[in-house]
Amino acid sequence: QGLDFYDRLVDTLLEANIIPNATLYHWDLPQTLEDLGGWCCDDIRYYFADYAAVVARRLGDRVPMWATLNEPEVIVAGYIGNKLAPGLNNYSLRMKVVHNLLCAHGAALEVLQGFARNST
Repeated sequence: QGLDFYDRLVDTLLEANIIPNATLYHWDLPQTLEDLGGWCCDDIRYYFADYAAVVARRLGDRVPMWATLNEPEVIVAGYIGNKLAPGLNNYSLRMKVVHNLLCAHGAALEVLQGFARNST
């Protein structure tokens, strides 16, 4: 249902001569991944890459610009006690979260670049 919504949104934007720019992550980590440790989970890069592939397959023929992560510093803030999601208060997690965000960004970028190469 979510992909159907964004399918229609992208089509509507294009009909209005607006070039879509999609953001893959903006504070919407599924609870299942949060239960595995969220951005502290080393495997999150693979889950994020899989997610990027699903979205790129569905929208990539019409979305030429992508952002992988919106405001990574705010994501980190949620782990170190700034009362943001997921609401943790452990300053020692900051580098683990930063590392995993960067790895997830890189993994998603490889997927998106591969999709762009294969779709031309």
